[in-house]
Amino acid sequence: MEEQNLEVYFGTRIANLYDVGYLATDIQQLIAFSEMVNEADAESIEKYFGEKTKGLNRFAKPLERYGKSSEITDVRKGSLALILSGMAVAATIIVPIAIAKVQRQLEQEGLETTFEISPEDENIKTHINAYASGQYGTGIDALNYLFEMLSRLNYNTTVVAEHVYRIEDVTDKYAGRMVKTIKRNVGNS
Repeated sequence: MEEQNLEVYFGTRIANLYDVGYLATDIQQLIAFSEMVNEADAESIEKYFGEKTKGLNRFAKPLERYGKSSEITDVRKGSLALILSGMAVAATIIVPIAIAKVQRQLEQEGLETTFEISPEDENIKTHINAYASGQYGTGIDALNYLFEMLSRLNYNTTVVAEHVYRIEDVTDKYAGRMVKTIKRNVGNS
């Protein structure tokens, strides 16, 4: 599968290294999860991202194996924006799904902040934005519709779609963690 790039932009209210470290760790874990999904490694998905697991620490074995495929290739001046490369298509879909959920939760709570992830691929970006704005509905039905739309554009979403329930669960958990980090920081501004 072709490698993809992803831009992670942390708004000015999330510009301290402490919170960025937590958010970057969450993103790295989502990338590791995405790689497991991409490789259809059901055993590792259940072991490390199953319903009863509490999360990974930064020294967890799957992060060493799967988390090293992406790397920061550029940092933009004037903001905290990291350009990540070397990820499979699954990561450029799953990570933005989690960020869409973060943005949605922050908006519902009336918190204004900018925290965005933009896939390099315009087709993926268009459909992720439609998903984020609620055009595809909510929950698992929205994910199924997103994967169906990407499949129609000749993206191989078979492996990703097979794990739709787990993707929904994992992105919900990580979105919740990220919202807590952002709320702690925005609350102190």
